[in-house]
Amino acid sequence: MEIPQTSATNYGDMQEVIDDLSTRFIINIPREELSTIERIFFQIEEAHWFYEDFIVEQNPNLQSMSLKNFAAIMLQQNPALNQLRLNPSEVYQSFLNYKFKVPACGSIIFNESMNK
Repeated sequence: MEIPQTSATNYGDMQEVIDDLSTRFIINIPREELSTIERIFFQIEEAHWFYEDFIVEQNPNLQSMSLKNFAAIMLQQNPALNQLRLNPSEVYQSFLNYKFKVPACGSIIFNESMNK
């Protein structure tokens, strides 16, 4: 699957990546989604998975990183989020506490060979 609209090889630095992901996942969402730390972090988490699944995979000069580190970068380098003056470690822990209280389930589907 290709990255929609933008080729990962066009990124010059991490700030360009953050700008692109901010546009995709933060700036253009409804205001209600930015009303609580938990909703903000769900958006950051979506951006993180997009970064890991598409951008890093297609751009070897960028490093994979934990959600905690990625969130800290997003909170510091995204102007809309930086205005909130959030402590990355505190809000990350708050998000984890909330997330572990929310019931979730998932599944994995394999082919018969169990290789895809």
